[in-house]
Amino acid sequence: MKSPKIHRTPLYRAKAAYSNMRRRCRNRCGTEPAYANVELRMTRKEWLKWAVPRYEKFQEWHPHRIPNVSRRDDRGHYEPKNLRIVSSRRNRREQRNPFSLENERKICSRCLKTKRENSFNKRTSSSDGLDHWCRRCKAKQRSMRH
Repeated sequence: MKSPKIHRTPLYRAKAAYSNMRRRCRNRCGTEPAYANVELRMTRKEWLKWAVPRYEKFQEWHPHRIPNVSRRDDRGHYEPKNLRIVSSRRNRREQRNPFSLENERKICSRCLKTKRENSFNKRTSSSDGLDHWCRRCKAKQRSMRH
């Protein structure tokens, strides 16, 4: 289901994004621990001046994609030099994953053990090309079903 037309305007998206950035940085209820040391370093007015033209350009170039604000490499503060507008799909794909491959090792999201890359089956739909569960956990799951 599509959102109402008003919710797809660059101004509306920019205002909503600013509110979300502000909420994350305040982290009052502790639900956003990844943003504990991230600051919002621009006023709402500065943000709208920066963001609205970029949202407009994004919608012109990618009319069927949903724009998102992204910090470069998910690091640093919310400030113009560290921000960009990307598609929601790209933003999700680029977000750091705690279970991702590092030095040919990966953490199994089921048993939470760090294992070698060859302990995982291939999975083309995954960002790192590997399954989320190691082969041993997959085998246990299959044996429980039968």
